[in-house]
Amino acid sequence: MDLLTLHVLLVKRERFRREAPVSVYGSFSPVEGEGMLAGSKGNKKGFVCLFAFLVIFAVGCATSSKTLTQPQYPQAPDVGFISVDGENSSLSDYRGDSVVLINFWGLGCQSCTEEMSFLERLHNGYGGRGLIILGVNTDGVDGTLLKKFLPRLPLEVSYPLIVDPDFSLVDTFEVVAAPLTIMVAKDGTVRYRHKGYEPEVESEYVQVIEKLLAE
Repeated sequence: MDLLTLHVLLVKRERFRREAPVSVYGSFSPVEGEGMLAGSKGNKKGFVCLFAFLVIFAVGCATSSKTLTQPQYPQAPDVGFISVDGENSSLSDYRGDSVVLINFWGLGCQSCTEEMSFLERLHNGYGGRGLIILGVNTDGVDGTLLKKFLPRLPLEVSYPLIVDPDFSLVDTFEVVAAPLTIMVAKDGTVRYRHKGYEPEVESEYVQVIEKLLAE
């Protein structure tokens, strides 16, 4: 194990030693089957949580999706994003003009890297029509360190990769495991949430994107 990988593992270990954060995501709760992992105390329990976390990210989680109906539409929080290159943006920057697909991914998550190829195709096919894809890394590292890991990915993506070193985005959107995809409409409301990835879900993504772009 090299030093970069060890650093990421230690960051995740400390993350899961803390108490589960209080959600600031308003009225929108996770889909059925999702829930916050409880914090742990003591080195032994910390390693158990770390092992469980790595298993989840290595093999991917059980998939589920939820398309919200109009009475349920929650307003997405106006969070800020910092790209791996240090560029700043916020969700409100895209309101009114763009559909935003936020994809949470991890370096040790095989399903995440498999999904990246599909997301890159979506970016190339719909980017000119108003789709914004933001790939939020869940490893708790900054842009300098994440850049050192990027050559290990199976492909080079052209959509923005976002860092979340303090897990503020993970906490805000109540991310339990990656991959997790959230779609925000032009009016700033959350319309779709999908946990996991399998090729069969790609047509569903396209249907939701087409519908939201047409609004």
